[in-house]
Amino acid sequence: MLRKQLLTFILFFACVFTQAQELNFLFQRLGTKDGLFEETVHGVQQDSKGFMWFNFRTLIQRYDGHRLLIFYPGSQLPDGNIRGMAIDKKNRIWLLSGDATLGWFDPDNFKYHPVKVNIPKGYSHTVSALFLTRTDEVMLVWLQQGYITFSDAGGVADMSNNPFTLPPSCKPNHFYQDEKLNYWIGTSNGLVKYNSSKKLLSWHGNNAEKDPTINAYENLRSVNSVYVDKSNLCWIITWEFGLKITSFDPSARKKTDWTDKLNRLTNKYYVPYGFNESANGDLWLSGAGLFCKIDPAKGTVQSISQKSTAEYGILFDYIFNFTEDREKNIWVGTNRGLYRFNPEGQYFSILPAHRTGLEKSVEIETSDFLETQNGELIASTWGMGFFTYNQDFQPITSSILTQQDKQATVMAWSMVQRPNGDIWCGMQNGSIFIFQTATKSFRQEIPAVAEGKTIRQVAQDQNGNIWLGTHAGAVIRWNSDTESFTKILQADGLVSRLYVDAQNRIWVGTDKDGLYCLNSHSGEIQKHYTSNGSKGKTLLINGVSDVLQYNDSIFYFGGNGLSILNTKTDSFQYFTVSNGLPSANISNIVKDHNGYVWMTSGSGIISYHPGKRKISHFDARDGVPNYNFNAGTAYVLKNGKIVFGTNKEFLYFNPNELTTKVYIPPKVQIAGIEIMSVSRKVDSLLGLPVIELDPDQNSFTVFATTLRYKDAFVMTYQLEGIDESWKRADNAGQIDYNYLPPGTYTLKIACLGEDGSLGEISSLNFQIAAPFYKTWWFYTIIALLVGALFFWIDRERIRRREDLYKMRSDIAHNLHKEVNTALQNINILSEMAKIKADRDVSKSKEFIEQIHSKSHNMIIAMDDMLWSIDPANDSMEKTILRMQEFLEALSNRHDVRISMLVDENVKKLNLNMQLRHDAFILFRESIRKIVAAGVTDCKVHIESEKNNIVLTVECNNQFSNLQQLNNLLQSTELAQRLNGINATLQTEVHKSNTVMMLRVPV
Repeated sequence: MLRKQLLTFILFFACVFTQAQELNFLFQRLGTKDGLFEETVHGVQQDSKGFMWFNFRTLIQRYDGHRLLIFYPGSQLPDGNIRGMAIDKKNRIWLLSGDATLGWFDPDNFKYHPVKVNIPKGYSHTVSALFLTRTDEVMLVWLQQGYITFSDAGGVADMSNNPFTLPPSCKPNHFYQDEKLNYWIGTSNGLVKYNSSKKLLSWHGNNAEKDPTINAYENLRSVNSVYVDKSNLCWIITWEFGLKITSFDPSARKKTDWTDKLNRLTNKYYVPYGFNESANGDLWLSGAGLFCKIDPAKGTVQSISQKSTAEYGILFDYIFNFTEDREKNIWVGTNRGLYRFNPEGQYFSILPAHRTGLEKSVEIETSDFLETQNGELIASTWGMGFFTYNQDFQPITSSILTQQDKQATVMAWSMVQRPNGDIWCGMQNGSIFIFQTATKSFRQEIPAVAEGKTIRQVAQDQNGNIWLGTHAGAVIRWNSDTESFTKILQADGLVSRLYVDAQNRIWVGTDKDGLYCLNSHSGEIQKHYTSNGSKGKTLLINGVSDVLQYNDSIFYFGGNGLSILNTKTDSFQYFTVSNGLPSANISNIVKDHNGYVWMTSGSGIISYHPGKRKISHFDARDGVPNYNFNAGTAYVLKNGKIVFGTNKEFLYFNPNELTTKVYIPPKVQIAGIEIMSVSRKVDSLLGLPVIELDPDQNSFTVFATTLRYKDAFVMTYQLEGIDESWKRADNAGQIDYNYLPPGTYTLKIACLGEDGSLGEISSLNFQIAAPFYKTWWFYTIIALLVGALFFWIDRERIRRREDLYKMRSDIAHNLHKEVNTALQNINILSEMAKIKADRDVSKSKEFIEQIHSKSHNMIIAMDDMLWSIDPANDSMEKTILRMQEFLEALSNRHDVRISMLVDENVKKLNLNMQLRHDAFILFRESIRKIVAAGVTDCKVHIESEKNNIVLTVECNNQFSNLQQLNNLLQSTELAQRLNGINATLQTEVHKSNTVMMLRVPV
């Protein structure tokens, strides 16, 4: 399982010192800076889905491992202080608030359901405590008065629902129900027990069951707290005659007083609130100024000390709550924040730097480890020489410790033991201290070729030769046959690692000059690998912190990840953070007996099995308190345990306990959904087969969580339709998608297993509606409209063509009619003129004059017609010009004054040819007949008014024939022309003037 270092709460580690030493606990604090409403946490509960719920004075919060949601009084909760919180098996969060307000909060839809409370007569209006039994009975307790019970059947909390009735003299202080469902009640008149199966009530003086515990405490009249642990010990806290904390074993009939032990341990005033027991049987006692672990079997009490300056210390004045979740994490609610620790998750232990003569362990930087031939474990340090331990990691006194003080061997580095038992150790001053097993004494060697430089690395080849590496980059060989020192190599940089492989080659790792491979016999350089060159043939960087031969041909080199060399192909592969390695800073590499590679890094300890492709990451949650590992301080003991060294302590563990664990990736839970940055109710949305969104709701955020607070799993996700491959979610599990196009999407989220495979997939279906202008019905409407438009255009084209044809037919008909009439008239007149020519010359001339007039009018009519159908004259402006030409010709011919005023808007009108022609003819004939009636002064005004052309003619009647003028205005011909174009004529005729107003619709 790939486990990354995420924000978690409480971390636990323990180490066994000497008998006088205690377990150390490591805490991590969650406070207001992390999102808690306030520092004082009164209660912690876990619901059936795995969410953690915290209650404060007036509100509650939900935690999913990353985010904290807050629920306020008034809108979501009742007003008043929250006096108690408990979650039953139906996943109802029971809340006691205010004086006596009881109800339950639904964690799925965030709705509060009040419950009726019948306060017994004489009871206080303020309930003291909320108690939830193992059988989900909700009890409200009034201290020193009594209690009532809520019934689901009646939906009310009432005394009538109580499973038993306390004796009148026994007023309750505390309720507890043991695993056998027996009730234990601490009262003002001693201890009371109610056996649920036998329906028997026992107390002092009335021990119905003859219970030994009741008998043991028959003289105790005040019990403030009672607890029965898994081993059936009954624990009692009383203040009857001062504080007393006792336990009673009913099987052995033995009572134990723990008060003195606690008083000596705490050495200050404290108030115990009660006991709690974790799943593994650990018993904890906490309260005001008190937090301790009790081991009844050993009869010991360990106080959990407060460390204000420690990174993982705990500070508290009051511990209000102690809760264990389903991962066996223990949550501690205090007045200074929230803490968590996990005794069952303790995999790594601290090996303290301790030895005889030291009052306590010290913090010292480790430089190397060596397991000797007789099974002792030696740790060399930079500053205090050597520390020795037995197989149980207990400090022991050994010969090397006895002799080291005489030699002032304080700056020790690397160690190796020769077959004869002698231990060689490179020292700070360029010397070698050799502990001779035969004489149990030190001998010092000072190789001249070391030039006084620190001997950082010591290794022994298969021929018994000793190899030394210095800070100055020198590689020196001590020949076991000649007992002489020879410099074999001068590297550019310090020698960080010397490693002898199975083929007896010497690998030299440096800090900046890459990696050398030497022939152990000749000292010849067989290979020199650096970071210069093509990928696949070079190291990741020039610095090499450690070397490990995994098999005959595969080698691991640490430094900015892993460079993995295949000596058969002389090619590299790389394992870095980009392809699954949790950290780039690899300082130590070792291989356990089962083929797992263990590495120390800047983010914890990593294990990897190349064949199983299984990778795990362990950090402070697993008991690794310090990531400052020193290079060259990794060692695999003969019993399979592994030891690592840091800049402060030694760390050891059994890899078998870790590699055999199977981590099943959990199903991802959806903790929150935001649409367009607005939070939505998750329960409602998850109940929908598809979450339908409007076109403008094209962005959403999903908050995913594993609801695991100790083991962290990598979450990956994919949005089908957008993502081509799975993506890794961030540590907070926040997944964002913005500006998505319309469509249907499925968001899939899953955790990765140990081998990188996907676990159970959680999915959400989203459907983003298209805007109306992108919907099928909109496209259909547009297509219909376009079709209708084309149809209308085509119909208009046909109609215009028909209108044009009709107009041309009408023009041709009218022209034919006028021409035919005129020709017939001319023909008749010519015949008549011919007949009268000989007998009546004057009459003949009259007929000839009429012929001339008729022919002239016909020419004018034909001219007007031909002018109208000429495309060059197809505008109102040209028609106005023709009117003006007509008026000028008429004025000159008949010596009359005619003026015309035309509005500019009239010239811009777009009229068809027929209307323009008919209007012009009507205008021409009207003006001509007005002039024929004798009018000598005439004013014409043409204007546009709404949908009409208004032609106003004002005439001076001084010399006109009014009778003729009236005949003109009432003539049938004029009426026919008016009807032909739907025009109207209004006239006013006076002796002095005449006004005509002609309206032609356009």
